[in-house]
Amino acid sequence: MGNYMLTCVPGSEDIVKSELLSYFSNIANIQIERGKVYFSTNLDYKLFFCLKCIDNIYAVIDRFRIGQHKEDLDDFYKKITRLNIKKILTSLNINCKRIIVSASRNGKHTYSRFEISDKAAEAMVKTYNFILGDEKNHDVAFRVDVNNDVCVFSLQISSSEFRFRGRDFTTSRGGIRPSVAHCLVRLSNPKNDDIFYDPFCGSGTIPYERMNYKYKKIFASDISPDVLNIAQTNLDDSVITFQSDACNTKMKNNSVDVVVTNLPWGKQINIDNLQDLYDCFFKELKRIMKNDGRALMLTNQDELIYTMGSKHLFTINKLVEFSLHGLHPSVYYLSNM
Repeated sequence: MGNYMLTCVPGSEDIVKSELLSYFSNIANIQIERGKVYFSTNLDYKLFFCLKCIDNIYAVIDRFRIGQHKEDLDDFYKKITRLNIKKILTSLNINCKRIIVSASRNGKHTYSRFEISDKAAEAMVKTYNFILGDEKNHDVAFRVDVNNDVCVFSLQISSSEFRFRGRDFTTSRGGIRPSVAHCLVRLSNPKNDDIFYDPFCGSGTIPYERMNYKYKKIFASDISPDVLNIAQTNLDDSVITFQSDACNTKMKNNSVDVVVTNLPWGKQINIDNLQDLYDCFFKELKRIMKNDGRALMLTNQDELIYTMGSKHLFTINKLVEFSLHGLHPSVYYLSNM
C-alpha cells in the first residue's frame, strides 16, 4: 500500500477529493490539509496523472514527529539519513543524481522553512551522494511539510510540466492556471448536451478544460483581439471563438446552458468601473442564459456579485473560496429565479 499526497490550490481540497473518488474506488485513509489531499492505495501511481484539479503528485516517503525548536533539526537530520531513499527511488523506477528540496511550515517553530529544506538537502547529499541542483536543473524534487509537530517527507512523482498539461500553453495577464479552471468546470456539473460559454476567455484556459468532458458546443470570446489570438492558438477548432464585449455578445437569446468565467477582479486587470461592468454583464447574462441555465464565476467582488445578481433576478450561492495571488476570490453559482 503506497501513500500519496496531491497538492492543489488552497480551498479546492474537497473538489480534488471528489475528483479522486470519481475515478478510483480503491482509495483509503483520505486526509485533507490546506492545499493538500493525502491518501493510501495499492494502485500504480501513474494512474493518477488523469487528475485535472491538482497541481502535483507526491509519493509520501515517511511521516514522523518533529520538535518545535531549532535544536530539534539535528534529530530531523538523523531521521532523513536513516531513510533508504535510493531503494525508494528504485521501487518507483526513478533515476536521479541532482535533487532539490522545498519545505512548508505551519505552526509555532523557532526555525524557518528554509532551514528545514536546507537541513534535509544536507542530509541527502552527505548520506546518499546526491548533487544539489536548482529549480531549473534537477532530476527529482523532494518536499518537507511540517504541520505543528508532524513532518511529512515526500517525493514529487509528477513532472514539472504536469500542472500545465505537458504542453505549450500561452497565458495572458489575469489568467488562471489549468487546475483552477478545471475546478470551475467540475463545479459547473458538465453535461453531454451543454452549450457552454466563457465570455471573458482570456487565453482560453477554461474552455480548454471544458474540452475534457462531452459537450454540444463550446463558445469563447474576449474583447481584446490580441488576447483572443492567444486563445485561438491554445484551443482547437472544436471551440467557437469570437471577439466580443461581454456586455454585448453575439449569442442568441436564451441559448446558453452554462457560463463559466474568470471575471475581472480589478486587481489583475485594471477596469475603470467594475460596478458598471458587472451591471451590464449580468444584464447580458440574463438575456443569453436559458431559463434552466447556470453560471459559475470566479471573483473577489463579493458585494458586486450579490448586488448585481439580485438586481437582475439571479439566485446566488457562494460555493468555495480559493487562495490565489495573495487574494481570496470565491466561486459563485448563479441560476435564474
